[in-house]
Amino acid sequence: MWDLYINNELVLIVEHHCAYRWCFLMDRVVILGGYATSMTDFNPKYQFYELPYVSSRELLTELGIDRGELDFIILAAYDHLDGRMISNMYTSMASGGYLKYESRVSEDSLYALAYAYMKIISGEADVGLVTSYATRETDMVYASNLVMDPLYYRNIAMNYLSGLALQASAYLSITKLQEYSDLIASHIVSQQRKAAANNPRAHLKKPLEPSDVISNEYIIWPLRDGMYPPATRGAVSIVIASEEYAKRIRTDPIVYIDSVSWCTDGYYLGNKLLYLIAPLMKASRKAYINGGIEDPMDIDLFLISDVTPFHYLMQIEALGLSPPGRGARLLERGEIGPSNTRLRVNPDGGSLCTDPYPASGILKLYEAYLQLTDRAGPIQLSDVDKVLVHGFSYLSGASSQSHIVTVLSRW
Repeated sequence: MWDLYINNELVLIVEHHCAYRWCFLMDRVVILGGYATSMTDFNPKYQFYELPYVSSRELLTELGIDRGELDFIILAAYDHLDGRMISNMYTSMASGGYLKYESRVSEDSLYALAYAYMKIISGEADVGLVTSYATRETDMVYASNLVMDPLYYRNIAMNYLSGLALQASAYLSITKLQEYSDLIASHIVSQQRKAAANNPRAHLKKPLEPSDVISNEYIIWPLRDGMYPPATRGAVSIVIASEEYAKRIRTDPIVYIDSVSWCTDGYYLGNKLLYLIAPLMKASRKAYINGGIEDPMDIDLFLISDVTPFHYLMQIEALGLSPPGRGARLLERGEIGPSNTRLRVNPDGGSLCTDPYPASGILKLYEAYLQLTDRAGPIQLSDVDKVLVHGFSYLSGASSQSHIVTVLSRW
């Protein structure tokens, strides 16, 4: 019922359409621990720099690490989302970066993890803190319009939502799924909301039936209200270290970072096939190679940045879990879901339920850490030894431009 015609140039396009970078694993880097604040709606009571202060302080206290032991602090944040110029003058100090090496990445927070990973794997540092947060003091739709090309896209009010909707529309067109778009999308949203209802760290915990999703108004076709992430306020911090440092100070479980890989696609919408996420295909392929993974089906859990239900499908296809255009068949056959399925994806509820962008990536990383150390609470899954975490910088380009993947494993 849901077929797709892909021409023979697909492999050539994926190979040559994006520039990629990756890290070869030369030594072991581990996650010592993580901490996430409550994920909530915007609250004007608190200053924006209080968020990373709380997550960093609580994490260092929990791990018994003094701020002075840290070699560096890497932030992930955007000035135009904070509503302030050079906002890291406040947040880096609040995170413990006073008189320390500190830097900031204006992308999804998994890129900050990659920065920190390379500092440790190169031997330049032994232990560092990565932190990110979302204040929600500015409107992401208006903020995303400011990053668009000023001559073309900005003048037509292009923003991240319209870019995602264009890509979703292209996917539905090429797969001939327009007739089933509401059916598919409502099933995915309902599935994610039911998963989030059991997650104490989720933002939206109220379960939704598919009929509730379909009854919502369209925001931009084919996206109805509820088919894109909520405006989540919160902060997440993690500490990563060399294996030698970790084993010197810890006896309880640690988590290995097996590989990190990312890819940035072309900027303009007309330069790419919108129904394929070519950069995620490339990034995941390199992550599998560097992590020693021959078959992605060997991964026990996938935490993806499902910013719309249609991107959920495109992302699982890009990760190699389904042939292009056939992701919906996995749903139809009940082979993919948060738990108790052959492919386990987003038992935390995913970005559709919690999205403190740009902290979304390391929030998923923290959820992966909890799963691998059997600390995920009500959403803990069995037999989780290897997890893939996906980060998506959807605010930084017109449509699915920058993607990053990391693979984690249990000690």
